[in-house]
Amino acid sequence: MNLREAKRTWSLDRWDYNCGGYALETYDWYLPYDNESASWSYLGDYIEEAGFDAANEMCIDHILADFPELRIVREQAVRDKLVDFNKYQIIAFRIETEGTNDFHFMKLGKNGSWYEKRGASGIIHRHNYEYIFGVWNGRYNGNITFFTRERY
Repeated sequence: MNLREAKRTWSLDRWDYNCGGYALETYDWYLPYDNESASWSYLGDYIEEAGFDAANEMCIDHILADFPELRIVREQAVRDKLVDFNKYQIIAFRIETEGTNDFHFMKLGKNGSWYEKRGASGIIHRHNYEYIFGVWNGRYNGNITFFTRERY
């Protein structure tokens, strides 16, 4: 992964990274599970076998293992704006519970807007602060996990 070397994003092709790579600022394709052996159907298969809650926990565990500097923040702290988003980056993660059983990440900008990149799309979408608490893109409706880390 291109960890912490991503400040030169002008030189990257936005089609080369997904929502995870964008929100976590690796600017690589990031999957929140075993990246080496997983296929695109892995998450859906895991949900079918172990259930949504177990799949969600598996993804969270992988994210925390891949990014040890991340800490989980309670939703209420984000909702009440108790985290200083000028000092700390907030990243939101969620799984779609119906349909393709996909995952999605968003990140909070210093201006208080949420930003996302959808898969291989080259477009960065901006949303107001409250958007994060509803269903994302009409399909991501699972529990939201908020992570934080110091900005760099």
